[in-house]
Amino acid sequence: MKLEKVSGTDNLYWLSNKKREQLATKNKTPTKRFYGERTTWIDGCELRIWNPHRSKIAAAIHKKTPISIRKRDKILYLGAATGTTLSHISDINTEGITYAVEISPTSTAKLLTLCEARENIIPMLEDADQPRDYQGIVGEVDIIYQDIAQRNQAEIALKNTELFLKEKGQLILTIKARSIDVSSNPRDVLRRELDRLEDKLTISRIKNLKPYHKDHYITIATMK
Repeated sequence: MKLEKVSGTDNLYWLSNKKREQLATKNKTPTKRFYGERTTWIDGCELRIWNPHRSKIAAAIHKKTPISIRKRDKILYLGAATGTTLSHISDINTEGITYAVEISPTSTAKLLTLCEARENIIPMLEDADQPRDYQGIVGEVDIIYQDIAQRNQAEIALKNTELFLKEKGQLILTIKARSIDVSSNPRDVLRRELDRLEDKLTISRIKNLKPYHKDHYITIATMK
């Protein structure tokens, strides 16, 4: 098995052999699993396989989207759900912090199990559409990652970038076209959302996440 570091990111690797290539993060809490993920040991390190069918960021990286996450980054994660993707981000930014916002009490209850084992996560039962409610906890961040199913996804992203994103920070936004408008062509929905973002943000990358996630797009943007 060949191990190769993913460029621009800490603690993230490609595992490959003649048959396939897999994404993996170095386990921050060795021997502990959080959602039934597969693991493997190489050179004394436990690696957790990051399934692109269960994570939009993993899907984007599999599709060669340049996403940079560093070990000291401060991250605001909007729509953390039960912590599947969050657990891998926690593996990467080992010396940083991730503020995990989730609106569902049920999902947050499951998320707390992960947070008990990971000191670099701060969970918040909050509505990402009301960022001033958690402004007293979250300061400036290097990255905002948003993966929510609310209809006003671009508006929520803009509210949070205005309050929290550093001048040279990046927004990583998952646009879920069917959650915004189930009756319209997903490409038309994407274009409308991008038009809303481009008033205040510079968009550097747009990637369709199929075949991993149907009608989902990853957008990378920075403040103008």
